[in-house]
Amino acid sequence: MEEKKNDIEELEPSAKKEIQDIEELETPKEEKNNDVNYVKKITKYLDDVPDYTKDYGWKEMEDGQIMSILCYLCFLVFVPILTKNKNNYVQFNIKQGLNLFILEVIAAAILSILGAIFIYTITWVVTVLSIIVTLCFFSLSVIGIFNVYHEDAKELPFIGKFKIIK
Repeated sequence: MEEKKNDIEELEPSAKKEIQDIEELETPKEEKNNDVNYVKKITKYLDDVPDYTKDYGWKEMEDGQIMSILCYLCFLVFVPILTKNKNNYVQFNIKQGLNLFILEVIAAAILSILGAIFIYTITWVVTVLSIIVTLCFFSLSVIGIFNVYHEDAKELPFIGKFKIIK
């Protein structure tokens, strides 16, 4: 009997250790998963953009699809504006595309000024920064076109909150 009791006492610390190891595996550590947490936060932010799809009818979305795609192609946003399209879905995408275009112009102006100021010193930094900014705006345009293609009326992530044009 005493031998069994000693065996149980000897096994208890190892069993406790196993339980602790299992608990550590089940609970994510902030220190270990920083990169994963950042990706989850960005993904959550991209998914949490306001969706106004139910405000528009499917026929309205289908009729305005081509003009809405043009809204996200840089200066081609002016084509639907100049045609004075009355479609509400196209008007929504005009606002999103025009906000994107205005921010692109502002970013290009700032980067041009920075390039002129640092022409002989850190030009490579300005060049790398301008490539990153260009890729960001390109990805926002692709997201906008993707939303139009799937007949969604979602604001663009990050810049959808800026209401330059109301």
